[in-house]
Amino acid sequence: MCAEPPGAGQLESERRAKYMKTLSRRTLLAGSISSAAFFLAACSGAPSAPSGGGSAAPTQAVGTTAAGATQAPAASAAPASAAATKLIYWTFMKTNPRFQARPVLFAEFGKQHNATIEVDDVDAGNPENQKLAASFAAHVEPDILDPDSADRAVQWGQQGFLTPVDDLVAQIGKDDFPAVSINFATWKGKLYGIPLLGYPHVMHYRKDWLDQEGISPPETSDDLIAAAKKLNGTTKDGQQRFGVSIYFASVHAPPFFQNFIGPNDGYTFDEKGGIAIDSEQVFQAMKTVNTLIPYGEPGYTNLSYSDTRNLYTEGKIAIEIDSTSMGVALVTGAKTHPEVTENTQSKLIPWGPSSKKDRSGFNGITYFAIGVQTKYADLVRQFMSWFYSKDVFTRAFLSYDWGLIPERISVATDPTWFSQVPKAAQSVIKAGTEAVKFDTFPGQDWGPSPAGNQLVASDTYRNLLIKVSQAKSDSEIKAALQWAKGDVKQATQQD
Repeated sequence: MCAEPPGAGQLESERRAKYMKTLSRRTLLAGSISSAAFFLAACSGAPSAPSGGGSAAPTQAVGTTAAGATQAPAASAAPASAAATKLIYWTFMKTNPRFQARPVLFAEFGKQHNATIEVDDVDAGNPENQKLAASFAAHVEPDILDPDSADRAVQWGQQGFLTPVDDLVAQIGKDDFPAVSINFATWKGKLYGIPLLGYPHVMHYRKDWLDQEGISPPETSDDLIAAAKKLNGTTKDGQQRFGVSIYFASVHAPPFFQNFIGPNDGYTFDEKGGIAIDSEQVFQAMKTVNTLIPYGEPGYTNLSYSDTRNLYTEGKIAIEIDSTSMGVALVTGAKTHPEVTENTQSKLIPWGPSSKKDRSGFNGITYFAIGVQTKYADLVRQFMSWFYSKDVFTRAFLSYDWGLIPERISVATDPTWFSQVPKAAQSVIKAGTEAVKFDTFPGQDWGPSPAGNQLVASDTYRNLLIKVSQAKSDSEIKAALQWAKGDVKQATQQD
């Protein structure tokens, strides 16, 4: 639904290069592999343990050991003369800079299974949809895909492009994934993607600035308003500062909307599908937004959270509510703006007055999926089981952008993995690991909803937010919600 900002800068590239060198050295020790064979090849030894701990190379089929760790399937050596099987993998997340360990890890699997994995970069959204439809029609669909959102996984499942993966998730351990991540990729009782990584929205704030003003980190929406008001203006150094980030650009207005109604128990639709966008809870959330407008940056109607994040990392915004991919921005910005990196803390989005504290803001999730036309279903399933083994999954998340949250709970909460996360990203990841439990999607609080997608596509949430921002009274906010209710009726054709 919402494209994430690109990843690493020079500092991050240096760190990843060091990690890649370490990982490559481990692979050489484990089984000998040439650097020329890393890219799209099957030439490495078995997986090794991550630095600082972890299991040795997987030696058994997916299952739960006595210690509770899921292991990768056993590798049987293929005959030397057999031709390698080539799997095709489409990804919207480029290897460089966002997942630099991919060639090394995929080479390990290839070595074990006499296979290669050809990685093809695709542009997320309509270009990918069109390319996939064309490949399906031509019977050359890729074997492996990574839908960039739950919406996409369900859409492709509905179109018959994907094979259900319920049994694979059960094998890996369904309880080791957030329930919401499973629910949002399930359509008519079938799961069409294995949750891969999350970028839930949380609140990032300048602890030093809050401390200077005697402000505690906001816990409630009233706290947020008070903090934004006090922090808005001029710093002690004479620099202009905005109290809180506001962004209504089409691409990120839906998450912004969800970041306020979710923590106040507000919905677009109720559990039975009835329209709830004009409820008291949504009104309260929109009143909070209206009250915060004077403390935000100018030009917010056309800004995305990529834009406001840049302002935050430049020291111009005190409180920023956006995704956990803030982590990589803090790591890469340590040299240019160390005062921001060193003083940023993150936590759950503040609760609204009607909150039951069981729902929060927007949730971004990507998945791994299997093309229904694959000729190598058994091999693809072995790949999924291998990649989601705790050892491999852990090492993968030492290479993904910092701030992207492992969807396997046992990895996200593993102290050994967390200890290897750069300090600058640790608070972000800690908050994100909590947020993935109950973050949601605009118009899809109860699961996949074509109507919710239509509301996003038609800019309903953006237009509502603009009307709310211009309101001069409670009655005008309520009038804006009535307008939105009419838009929702049109999208759903409800009476």
